[in-house]
Amino acid sequence: MLLVEPVREILRFIPMLAVLIIAGAGRSDGPPWGLIGTAVVVALGIGRYLSTRYRITPTVVEVRRGLVQRRHLTVPRDRIRSLDVSAHPLQRMLRLVRVDIGTGGRHAHESGVRLDGLPAGAVPALRAELLHRQTAATSADSGHPPDQPAGSPEVELARLRPGWIALAPATLSGAITGLVAIGFGFRLMREARLNPAEFGPVRQALGYLQGHSVGADIALAVAAVLLVVTVLSVAGYVVSFWGFRLSRHPGGTLQVTRGLLTTRSTSIEERRLRGLQRREPLVLRWAHGARLHAVATGLRRSEGADGGGGSALVMPPAPTPDVLRVEAAVLGDERLVHTPLTAHGPAARRRRYLRALGGALVVAAGLVAAHRWAGLPPLLAPVWVVLALAGGWALAADRARNLGHAIVDGYLVTRLGSLHRRRTVLALEGIVGVTVRRTPFQRRAGLTTLIATTAAGSQHYDLPDLPAARAVELIGVLVPAGLDLIAPDGPPPDRSDRNRT
Repeated sequence: MLLVEPVREILRFIPMLAVLIIAGAGRSDGPPWGLIGTAVVVALGIGRYLSTRYRITPTVVEVRRGLVQRRHLTVPRDRIRSLDVSAHPLQRMLRLVRVDIGTGGRHAHESGVRLDGLPAGAVPALRAELLHRQTAATSADSGHPPDQPAGSPEVELARLRPGWIALAPATLSGAITGLVAIGFGFRLMREARLNPAEFGPVRQALGYLQGHSVGADIALAVAAVLLVVTVLSVAGYVVSFWGFRLSRHPGGTLQVTRGLLTTRSTSIEERRLRGLQRREPLVLRWAHGARLHAVATGLRRSEGADGGGGSALVMPPAPTPDVLRVEAAVLGDERLVHTPLTAHGPAARRRRYLRALGGALVVAAGLVAAHRWAGLPPLLAPVWVVLALAGGWALAADRARNLGHAIVDGYLVTRLGSLHRRRTVLALEGIVGVTVRRTPFQRRAGLTTLIATTAAGSQHYDLPDLPAARAVELIGVLVPAGLDLIAPDGPPPDRSDRNRT
């Protein structure tokens, strides 16, 4: 760790060191400010490491650090929710890890403690001390046996298969990475006053395209974009999820391990798990894939159910049958995975068509305006209108087909969305309140939106456009005390009951 901390501090202070080096380069007779600054930064890194101490007692975890400004952080062990272990390449070479102990805070400054530079061999004992033993003690206090005997081996639920990497292009992560890289490159060229067309490869490519028809140029451009997106998506998938493994440990914890360059191992107590959310973006769904996230308490918002990753990740983009198998194994009941859902009725279906077709008309108007501005033949303008309306109709049909809910064995199951379909299984005992919303258009159609609030995941899960009578029934199931607040003519707008524990 005496090597890691100085390197880390140098990387943090690269801008300042660059200024010192440039300032000292113009004077040969002056002091070597670059060397002096580097020495100070290295000393800070070594001092920070040598001044850090931690202690684990039966009740708290204590961390002391700092040279000039001393900090003493104390975290009660009963607040510990998760354990996140990571190691970048330099730490892996030295067999060191960084341990983040999550306590359920929603922001970085209140999310727990960080122990950096621990020996990798000490992690299993630390995990057993902070999570497994705590879970066993809680089970004993409550009178319920733990999910698994303490001496039972861990159970592997899933492991990365090479075939999963074929789904990487369907995540479109490469498109986002490519756009960011292109934007950053053009920004640098503009700041440096460089013309991209003056570079040899770019000039040759432009000359090659000028010698072909417009159709051939478009086909080549599309092929090049698809190739770049595919390569970037596969590379990002491998870097993020290589070595993925999901296992259930004795004492009732789920452990997720993944990462090629920077490895990451996350442990989540199952008693903190309130459900799962299956996410199926449209392109990934076309490829018969999905991803799975935990709805659990004790995760920061940046790592929570809406974070797209982080501590909440249970399954990376994988074939849907594998995701369904893992979902059933974690929840312990296949009915929660395969149960049919109740549709929200004709009025909700009409709203999906009206909203989608209204948006399609706006898109069609924009396409026609762009068509006229480009000076294209007027006879082709209706084609854009037909395509926009057809796309809106297909989107509305898919959204209406996906909208539904069910109550199954103490769980609320919801599904909604088309471009980004989400199916959430949420334990009723984790729901602390229900918010009722009714817009003027919903009141005219006799519809109501219920929002189930919880301390886990994104903290709110919607059931849009429910018939008013069904909304009252669901309130009685989700929060029975909320029925006292219901007016005779239906649910009132913007009322909630949060007294359920």
